[in-house]
Amino acid sequence: MTKGRVVHVAWSLRIGGIETMLVNLANVQAEYGMAVKIVIINNQIDEELASRISEKVEVVRLNRSPKSRSPWSIIRLNCELFGADIIHCHSFTIATYVLPIFRRKLLLTIHTTDKSPKLTQKLLKKYRTVASISEGVQRMLIDDFATDSIVVYNGIDTANIRCKEYSTPSQPLKIVQLGRLIRLKGHHTLIDAIAKLPADAVRLDIIGDGEERTDIEQLIEKNNLQGCVRILGQQSQHYIFEHLADYDLLVQPSIVEGFGLTVAEAMTAGIPVLVSDIEGLREVVACGKYGRMFTAEDSESCAMALQEFIKNPPSCEEVLSAKNFAMGKFDIHSVANGYIDLYKVISR
Repeated sequence: MTKGRVVHVAWSLRIGGIETMLVNLANVQAEYGMAVKIVIINNQIDEELASRISEKVEVVRLNRSPKSRSPWSIIRLNCELFGADIIHCHSFTIATYVLPIFRRKLLLTIHTTDKSPKLTQKLLKKYRTVASISEGVQRMLIDDFATDSIVVYNGIDTANIRCKEYSTPSQPLKIVQLGRLIRLKGHHTLIDAIAKLPADAVRLDIIGDGEERTDIEQLIEKNNLQGCVRILGQQSQHYIFEHLADYDLLVQPSIVEGFGLTVAEAMTAGIPVLVSDIEGLREVVACGKYGRMFTAEDSESCAMALQEFIKNPPSCEEVLSAKNFAMGKFDIHSVANGYIDLYKVISR
């Protein structure tokens, strides 16, 4: 189905794994010759991310205020769905606002194992097909909602990531953490772990912004880490892809994660990774085969893993093996082809 008409629907287009994957996926689908439209319901749009959408992709901004009770944007949403062969939704609540006549065309991608109280088996049944971004998400849907899904991994734009030539780690070790500054990303675990290490052991750059920024800044100050931990704020994907290669290690200490897009990006850049042992992240590193792990929410375990990395960094062969694994399994073109196979089934 390379000539079908696909409408992607999302509540917002802010910086995050869901939105980044959506933009990359839509661009590749348009490259394949599909008629692609993205409908963004709310007025929460990151303009830098929006600027990366291909000119071949139609973008419709409904500009709804997130707390609006007006039905106008929902009416407009349904008008935009006429003529679509596939309606690809990136939030489970969207089906609530879609007319029943469209439901046979609805595909939902579930992006996280974090269970919202709004997510129910009844709501999931409004979708003709459900996709999971990892086997961990797939198991969650089966165990908690008795709902089958098909795994289509999140995809990364591997062609645009600057790769690092293998070298022994710097002294001090240069670490990066990527992601929104929210509790679920586990920044507190990593900062507490660094506080347990010698003062000259590591330097950490945190890239991202969000509601927990003030709390994270206070934690850095409390641990007297102002000289070795920086918050660089939100950065563009172009900046991240250019600067990943400047680091010795990416640490992702998340508490909940459906996949781990930034981990796959770092692996592609030739950067070793250290992740918490949760589903999603564990899957990206193949249970430790392509990256190291520590116990989630355990700063002592994280500190020990960092000390071990400094003492025994991975070999060139290990880093190259992880890079090849990520590029082969998580490239956005592979993901796009996986969704095209799903689209064919729905369109029958």
